[in-house]
Amino acid sequence: MDDRRETLLKEAAGWLARLRERPDDDDLRRAIAGWLALDSAHWVAWSRARRAMAMLGEIPPAFDARWAGRVEPPEPPLSFGARLRRFLFGR
Repeated sequence: MDDRRETLLKEAAGWLARLRERPDDDDLRRAIAGWLALDSAHWVAWSRARRAMAMLGEIPPAFDARWAGRVEPPEPPLSFGARLRRFLFGR
């Protein structure tokens, strides 16, 4: 994984962690929306982090529904183990 993608994935995971702690914080949701609007690569990172956290059971269903309506870029199908290894080890 290149440095920019890794950095963006870490940023997205950080946003998700903060949102998990404060799901009703409108200011935080506006900040996240602003970050997402800056670059389509932010959406890619957000989608990957959200899926990885969902696989690990870290996203409560109520939160996931708030962001699930966005169109996510298609990725080639990978097995669960391959997706988890890619998220954890960047491979």
